[in-house]
Amino acid sequence: MANSINILILAKKDDGLFKYRFTDRHIEMLKNISPAINISQAEFAEAGQHLSGTDIIVTWSSLDIKQLVKFAQNLKWIHSLCAGVD
Repeated sequence: MANSINILILAKKDDGLFKYRFTDRHIEMLKNISPAINISQAEFAEAGQHLSGTDIIVTWSSLDIKQLVKFAQNLKWIHSLCAGVD
């Protein structure tokens, strides 16, 4: 899709369980906004395979994404779900 918006949601595990993760219901709500929205959700360590076409990264402030940003050539926006990340 030429005018697609590719969103990567970074999930995080603590003690083997996902602590920070969007539910399927939340992902479907976002997808229902527009057929142009493509959403991937990946754990930080596996995020690299999704970066090439990513326009938006949704993250948590406890994840250091500096290394990821270098490889996201289409990146237009980083959205943190936590306050005080500046």
